[in-house]
Amino acid sequence: MELFRPETTLPTVSSSIAGAVETAAKRFVRQWGFTTLTTVAGSFRLTRRTLAPREVLARRALDARADVAWLEPTREWFSLSDVPSAPGRAAAKVFAVAGSVAPAELAAALGKRHSFGSAPPAVVDAYVSLLAARPLAAAALEPEEGTLVEWLRVLGGLAERRALFALGAARGLPRKILRQVLAASPLFLPAGRGVVRLVGASLAMLPSPAPWAVAH
Repeated sequence: MELFRPETTLPTVSSSIAGAVETAAKRFVRQWGFTTLTTVAGSFRLTRRTLAPREVLARRALDARADVAWLEPTREWFSLSDVPSAPGRAAAKVFAVAGSVAPAELAAALGKRHSFGSAPPAVVDAYVSLLAARPLAAAALEPEEGTLVEWLRVLGGLAERRALFALGAARGLPRKILRQVLAASPLFLPAGRGVVRLVGASLAMLPSPAPWAVAH
């Protein structure tokens, strides 16, 4: 599966090298969703000496995979669409809660806490489009995520953080736990100082936090 097709057809590599490249590539993709050829080339294990550069071997092995998706024209950044990943699970949560969302919204949800690192914007855009275009396994929400989703839906998709903390205190949910979930989950995005919105909720359509929902 390729967003950018190879310019030439490269000969195959041995099964041992292909397996080593696959192991390294899967390790990075599982964690980050995508990675680079250079990263994989510097990480896979060679069991015998070869004259071919590691980058060439890695590219040959990756080009032989049906699920490789090159994310930009130089074919340095790539993902593996058949490999489950942390961003993929996060995207599944977003779709479960918000349904279809704009690519920019999905990128904002997945990019919390600098999850995409130093990846070029064009690579991030291509990866987000890849996630949005392919079926994703259903992802269950954590109990605290589900609770916050319910509260925010009742509040119209928007609430002050301190109001959510007050609701939590009244229901036995510690502020520390709620703060961690709001910071880490892709389902909750900042909407101004001290204000949280539910992913997929349009700022243009959201009312101001209801007076009864604001803690004083």
